[in-house]
Amino acid sequence: MASREPSDAEVDAAFAELITQFDDRPASPRPPSDVGPPSGPPLGWRVHHAPTDEQLDAVDDGIDPIPPLPPMRISTTAKCGAGLLVLAVVLTALMILDLRLPVWIGWLAFGSLIGGSALLLSRLPRARDDGDDGAQV
Repeated sequence: MASREPSDAEVDAAFAELITQFDDRPASPRPPSDVGPPSGPPLGWRVHHAPTDEQLDAVDDGIDPIPPLPPMRISTTAKCGAGLLVLAVVLTALMILDLRLPVWIGWLAFGSLIGGSALLLSRLPRARDDGDDGAQV
């Protein structure tokens, strides 16, 4: 026997029954009318006071500034490898645009792709320490 889908009216009635369970909580007592508005922040709020200059100086005295990182230097070998890859991309784009280029341009693009990839892959580290996070200086 196949189960039937409940009708919209049945779903609405079940939902209304669930909601009435949440409405059974007692009403909150009203404050007396002769009491004025509370002074200060509402209960449960945190009041933040900005630190004084003396407090900030006491914290700042123990901290040495972090020296700036040295500029990155890319080796000549890496520059040549990247240049060969860029040359391969440019020559391939020119061939895709169907410009009338000699056949040796295609071979040059292929050779520069292989050469640039081999040059960059040869610069990768040969061994890796298992406890190392990968950064090398």
